[in-house]
Amino acid sequence: MLVLVGKTGAIPQFGINHRVKLAREYAGMQQSELAEKTGLSQTSIANIERGSNMSRKKSIAAIASVTGVDHKWLATGNAPVRVTEID
Repeated sequence: MLVLVGKTGAIPQFGINHRVKLAREYAGMQQSELAEKTGLSQTSIANIERGSNMSRKKSIAAIASVTGVDHKWLATGNAPVRVTEID
C-alpha cells in the first residue's frame, strides 16, 4: 500500500479493490446485497475486492450510487474538496 506523508501525518492510498470494499462496508452491506442492488454478480463483487477483476466505469458508478460514496473517490482515490469560508 502506498502511503503519502503530509503535514498532518500519513495518508494511506487505497487501490480500487480496497475502496470498493470500504464503500460496501460503509454502507453496511454484504457482497451479496451489493451485488443484488447493483445488478452485478456476487462473484464479480468478490473479484473486484480481491483485485483479480478490473472494474468497468459502469460498475463503479453503480457501486458508488448504491453505497452513497463519492463516485470520483471510488474511481480514482481522490477525495472531493469542500471549501468553506471562515470569518
